Amino acid sequence: SLTDISGQGNHGAVFSDAQYSAADKAFKFDGADDYSQTSITIAGGNMAWTQSMWFKVTAFLGSGVYSVLSFFGNKSTFSGHIMSYVAGEFWQDWYGGGVKANYTFEVGQWYHVVSVYHGNTSTDANVRSSMYINGVKQTLIWYSQTSTPMTLPTSTFYELADHINPVNTRHNGLISNVKFYSVALEASEVQ
Repeated sequence: SLTDISGQGNHGAVFSDAQYSAADKAFKFDGADDYSQTSITIAGGNMAWTQSMWFKVTAFLGSGVYSVLSFFGNKSTFSGHIMSYVAGEFWQDWYGGGVKANYTFEVGQWYHVVSVYHGNTSTDANVRSSMYINGVKQTLIWYSQTSTPMTLPTSTFYELADHINPVNTRHNGLISNVKFYSVALEASEVQ
């Protein structure tokens, strides 16, 4: 089950035919209509946060198609964050801006990814955010630069493998050991 170990009771549910694979110790998503959802209450505003997970791609869903690993925020007010990938890039995207790291992913390989938002308005992508893949800090590049803070609502949804619009697709593969922190982890803590 999607269990909140913080004691806050923010347990999640899976939808469509998403399922837990005991052999993989991971949740399995088919890239079509599977997703999970958890309702959480956070401080909100331009807060610092970190999310961490392991994922494996079963199949890429087309050239240039971005597959969403996670979304949190409020879709109706267009405030939130998307973590997604394509064959050669990993994206940390928020409404009004976002950064990416060049990285080549392979089908069938497990990856540990950590996405950090430092809760500031710096125009330096690597001060505003941090991204780690398999423990290695990535060099970030703005794809849409902004100094506008990413403002989160206090009541929000945290979703796995759910797309935000028709341009993006859902993750086709496995996701395991998902963690969400309401602080920006330091490099030593990521390790």
